[in-house]
Amino acid sequence: MPEFGASSALDPHPVACETWRVKLSEVDLNLLVIFDAIVKERTVTGAGRSVGLSQPAASAALRRLRDLFGDPLIERVGARSRLTPLAIALTEPVQQILASIETTLNHRLGFDPLTSRRMFRIAAADDVSSVLVQPLLERLSEIAPHVSLQVSRPDPDTGERLATRQVELSIEPDGRYRNRGFLSEKLYRDPWVVAVWAGNRTVGARITREQFMELGHVTVSMRPYAFTLVDRVVGGISQKLNVQVVTDSFTGLAMLLRGTQRIAVMPARLAAKLKPAAEIRLLAPPVPLTDVMLSMSWPSLFIRDEAHAWLRGVISDVSKELETVDVLAEAM
Repeated sequence: MPEFGASSALDPHPVACETWRVKLSEVDLNLLVIFDAIVKERTVTGAGRSVGLSQPAASAALRRLRDLFGDPLIERVGARSRLTPLAIALTEPVQQILASIETTLNHRLGFDPLTSRRMFRIAAADDVSSVLVQPLLERLSEIAPHVSLQVSRPDPDTGERLATRQVELSIEPDGRYRNRGFLSEKLYRDPWVVAVWAGNRTVGARITREQFMELGHVTVSMRPYAFTLVDRVVGGISQKLNVQVVTDSFTGLAMLLRGTQRIAVMPARLAAKLKPAAEIRLLAPPVPLTDVMLSMSWPSLFIRDEAHAWLRGVISDVSKELETVDVLAEAM
């Protein structure tokens, strides 16, 4: 396929950026859209598909971009494709240009939640989806019935997907993207509880430290990370715990306890929500655990996006309602 491994007649040593000049009137701004897609997809075929171009048309656009910038932009290194230094340097400015154009058009057209059909792309783990996104959807059905959400799980590439606008907003533990240049806002605090099956006769009205250490744990680990939830939450004593089951779903923790004597450390708000269906009891941890603070993070490219600001405001309002609930008192 004529992807980025194809040879180029361009000078492999492009002209330095400070000597490169181009007239805006000579530039097809649609090429910037193609460039943005190529940066995200890293293949001509994928980039073309994302913007509705055939593979030959996308390849022709890449040739025009290479001629425009005097640089290969992306090239094969073994079996993988790699952006050139110039392409890396151009990525953020091009995204800012495209975001500015989108913002300008949206501003002129105006944003009306009642009629808008915009889809927002959000990264949120399944516990956040159950606790925050579900009531958010209820709110949106009342005030913005045609707005939709595309929710995906956070992963090691979420930061890059935020930077390239493949994800517009991520809701994760506070500080996850500190020093990455994203904007953020704290949403709500979630304490931890220990969940046991309602029929568990080994554990009474409280769980002792000895039981916490000896009983089998069900916990969460997200690929490709090797550490588990208890590693992150419990700290130094995690290696002494009896971890028997590892899943990739927070919701699955509660369901996997049924019919066993195992226990699980869970976010209190999710545990309280699943308590009836999962047939679990919730207990105070016998060891000190630091509450998790959830925050939303987004690229600065969206700072002037009226619709994005509106959604952040709705999320903030819903999260404030969560904060007013004494979840531990309600859950126990």
